Amino acid sequence: MMEKEICKVTWCKNQSMKYKNGRPRTYCLTHVNRPGNANSRPWLFYKAERIAGGKLECEKCGDNLQKRFPHRKLKDVIQGMDVDHIVKPTEWDIKNNPWYNVKTKKIEHPDNYQLICKYCHLFKSIDEGDFKNNKYKNNNMGM
Repeated sequence: MMEKEICKVTWCKNQSMKYKNGRPRTYCLTHVNRPGNANSRPWLFYKAERIAGGKLECEKCGDNLQKRFPHRKLKDVIQGMDVDHIVKPTEWDIKNNPWYNVKTKKIEHPDNYQLICKYCHLFKSIDEGDFKNNKYKNNNMGM
């Protein structure tokens, strides 16, 4: 008996779809219409899942860009949202966490993601020291 192929998205346990000839596809029905470069950026699957579920509110401040900018196309609104990795990996995660991704150097699992607006992402990155504006790097203008 042939073993069932599972979707390539690391947290998904759904059976992958099949081609007409019966060979398994890489992704399940939920993830088959993935963003173009999602293979190397797994957090984009989370963003696509949230958008497909109609959940466009910032998970930090609650702002809904679709309601705030009703005259904008959905694809424009989506550009105003980022997936943030909530927790930075520790030494333990690097050695033991099955969700730690060596390529991205982050914990790649939905429990460690939040879909947030660009402002919240920028301010969180500044607060955590992940973002330094090169324009002001060598002087003390508010930094």
